[in-house]
Amino acid sequence: MTIKEYTVTEEILTYKRAYDTINSEEIKMPYTVDEFSNLIDKIYNDLKFDLKIDNAYLKENVCIICDFYIPFYTNSKNEILKEIHSKLILELRGRNAEGFIHEDNEKFSIELNDFLRFGPYTTHKIEMNEIDYIQFKNLPLKFKTQLPESSYTSITDEDLKNDLAKVYIGGITDFGRFMLLGIEMKELNTGIWELNEDYRNYINKFNKIITNYAVKGDEEYGTLESEILKEVHYRIMQDSINKQFQCLEIYLKPFKKIRNFADDELLSYLKEGKVKELEELDFNAYLKKFEDNVHLYPISAFMTKELANALMKNFPKKCKNKKDSFSYFK
Repeated sequence: MTIKEYTVTEEILTYKRAYDTINSEEIKMPYTVDEFSNLIDKIYNDLKFDLKIDNAYLKENVCIICDFYIPFYTNSKNEILKEIHSKLILELRGRNAEGFIHEDNEKFSIELNDFLRFGPYTTHKIEMNEIDYIQFKNLPLKFKTQLPESSYTSITDEDLKNDLAKVYIGGITDFGRFMLLGIEMKELNTGIWELNEDYRNYINKFNKIITNYAVKGDEEYGTLESEILKEVHYRIMQDSINKQFQCLEIYLKPFKKIRNFADDELLSYLKEGKVKELEELDFNAYLKKFEDNVHLYPISAFMTKELANALMKNFPKKCKNKKDSFSYFK
């Protein structure tokens, strides 16, 4: 067997889209890149099964909030703001926050374990009376042919694909723990997946199959086996999420009606006059324009179809699927 080192990108190892700094892998293997791609497809097709959500997770009313749009800073076309932002705080593109939906006296709210960044503000809670309307979209999400742009948002297809991968990895699932398993599939209670007989059979079948692609005495092949394991499991996990979850795009009311927004780090610096570079920019006018438009951009929430259907049933007046809105998705 001729062993060569090849660069395999996220076009084949799709799970890597969730990692901004690691979008390819150098792998020593007796396959060309095309042969490796076909090999992963074959193993995936041989092993795929109906990965089910655990009943306990279904009862938790959990959702994952994602900030695809991040208006004002990250996507700002103002070069001064972009430069200052990169110096003061980390870029948080594709950041996800776990939230819990609470229903009480014919109202509901979404409370986040961590903050969600929304332009120059952060929020820990979204209340029903702050929501204008909600649109429901099936997974997998389909991109619009031409992604919409505005004064505050712009994004490429590739960035959006990467952001979506972060929802599946580290958002809905605890894929980080799984990646520590190396080259062997093991049974893990992540709190999301039902560890039934089908799951155990899948683990056993995978561990038998993967030995066919190991070369005894050659430690370099650990990378090959590990990458096959992670990519195949990611695809099976993604299939399950697409089948059992739904995306809700939540449009808020105008800024003055939002009670739970707080200034983020950069906005605090700006208000305190600590950023001299902005002296030439009429920041107050810029901020007011953003506040006048913040309600146009949705907050994306991913939850089980059971929970989404319950919200649609209990709060029908908030659900307006046919309303023309700013969204990257069909």
